Amino acid sequence: MSLVNAMLRMLAVQALRGSTIAADGVTDSSIEALSSIMSDRQAPVILVRIDEAKCSGQNEGFFVTSGAVTFALDLIVASSVTYQTTDGQTVSQIEIAPTDAGLEFSLDMLDRQWRRVLSDPSNAFTECFRALVAAVGPVKAARGIDPEGGRKHAIRMVEIEIEPVCDPAPGAPLPTVIEAALTKLATVADYRAAVTIMRAELGKGADLTSWQKVQSTLMTTAAVPGMLGVAPPDALPGLVEAVDFDNVGTVINGAETELTVDILPDPDLGGPPDA
Repeated sequence: MSLVNAMLRMLAVQALRGSTIAADGVTDSSIEALSSIMSDRQAPVILVRIDEAKCSGQNEGFFVTSGAVTFALDLIVASSVTYQTTDGQTVSQIEIAPTDAGLEFSLDMLDRQWRRVLSDPSNAFTECFRALVAAVGPVKAARGIDPEGGRKHAIRMVEIEIEPVCDPAPGAPLPTVIEAALTKLATVADYRAAVTIMRAELGKGADLTSWQKVQSTLMTTAAVPGMLGVAPPDALPGLVEAVDFDNVGTVINGAETELTVDILPDPDLGGPPDA
């Protein structure tokens, strides 16, 4: 997972809160986190999560530029049930009941509303969310079914494949869209501490040299940046001391080499000149 994924979850929660029939019953943690605001009456809730991630590229390092994640919304109608344990403690537990016509209507309404909210051009949190998503793929939904009796419960799990922007590699400048997302999330009291922590992490690597940043981004050995021409002359002694095609006595890999017709290309034809 990445910090961009964390931002996507937080932005989606803030965009959805108060904008659907779930009201404040939206969280990016476990559904048990909502028990304090729920009663024994059934109520709609939304659980935001990011699950599977995959990368199609190769040799891109750990801060990949081509990848997809599963952004998921669990649409649920549940109630908080309170009971006492054998040792006398009072415990609250979330209960998802078998579905019926009324609960199905609530799920259908939630399914419509999350689409409207995350598409709303006037919602500032949604705008930051969309800016972090480079592409949206297939959308699929599954039902919560009792594995033993086969009875459907009042839960619908929506999964959307998205391609988020990648986390900046250590030492890389903070992209404008990530800066905007962090600034917006900092306006929410519950997220200010998390934003401070994320900014500190994203700022690490600022003291790396240019070739160290390349090495870190590509996850290579120290020799590779020099081969790419971003290391200082003394970083890899003997690799390339000088290359001067105007002089016959060019030094390549520490040895004097005579530039013959096999080496010098013809500037007009793109190949060796005629002898």
